[in-house]
Amino acid sequence: MNSTDQSYTVRPNALTSSKTYRIEAGGLVVADEAGPPRSIPWAEITAVDLVYAATRYAENRYLCHLQLRSGAREELVSCSYEGFANFRDQAAAFNAFVRSLHATLAAQGTPVRFGREESSWVQRGRQAVTVGLIVMVIAIAVVMAQQGFPRWMTVLKLLLLVAMLPALLRWVKRSRGGRYDPHAIPAGRLPPETEGAALGGGP
Repeated sequence: MNSTDQSYTVRPNALTSSKTYRIEAGGLVVADEAGPPRSIPWAEITAVDLVYAATRYAENRYLCHLQLRSGAREELVSCSYEGFANFRDQAAAFNAFVRSLHATLAAQGTPVRFGREESSWVQRGRQAVTVGLIVMVIAIAVVMAQQGFPRWMTVLKLLLLVAMLPALLRWVKRSRGGRYDPHAIPAGRLPPETEGAALGGGP
C-alpha cells in the first residue's frame, strides 16, 4: 500500500474495495472503486475517536472514527484485507496519517471533539467484567477438582484459561475512553507499530 502522512490506503474487509484517504486543503478526500472521489469538508467533521477493535485473529486492529455533521460516520482501519485469512498490519502508516489528520483538524479552528466521554459507570462495568472473568476461571478450576476430573486435565484447562487473561487485560487497558489532546494522542489509543506483519484471518 502506498501511504504517507498525507494519504492512507487500506482495504477494510473482503466486501469492500481499497480506499485511499488524502488530506487536502479543502477537506478529507476519499477515493475508492465505487465511484468518483468525494471530499469531506473539514467543517463537516465534528468528532474523532480512536478505538481498539481487535478481532479473533487481528489483535492489533484499531479504528479511527470520524463523526460527520450529517450523522454519517467514516471509519479508517489499521489493518488491510489481502485475502482469505490474511490481514496485513499497517500500524506505522495508519499512525502517521492519523496524527496528521488530528493536527490538520485542530488547525482548522472549528469545534471538534477528540475522544469520547466515558461515565464512571462504564469504567466500573469494565472493571467488573475483568474481575468476574478472573473469578470464573478460579471457579471452573475448583468445580473440575470437586467433580473428580483428572488432575492433569484440571491443570491444563486452568492454564488455557489463564493464558487468555493477558489478552483480556490488554483489551481493558486499550479500550478506555476519554477526551484527549490532538497534539498528544495518549499511549494505547494508536496501534503498536509492527508494520507489514500478517495478522491472520478475521471478520
